[in-house]
Amino acid sequence: GNLTIKDEQLSFLIRMYVHFSVLNYKKNQSNVNWVSESLREEYKKWRNICLQEIKDYEKEFCKEESLKSEIEVE
Repeated sequence: GNLTIKDEQLSFLIRMYVHFSVLNYKKNQSNVNWVSESLREEYKKWRNICLQEIKDYEKEFCKEESLKSEIEVE
């Protein structure tokens, strides 16, 4: 099936959330100070923004707690 525009938006938000989570995890696991503390905080901020956007999306579009209702099947 094809994803709707709304599904693509959610997919993007989830990918960005994972991206910022991984960056933050790498910073926390690294013994080398490859990222400044301010950049680490920026990762956390954007991760939290993505998480809130995901929650808002699901609240508005996923009334049945399932993304299947948002997927168009050919």
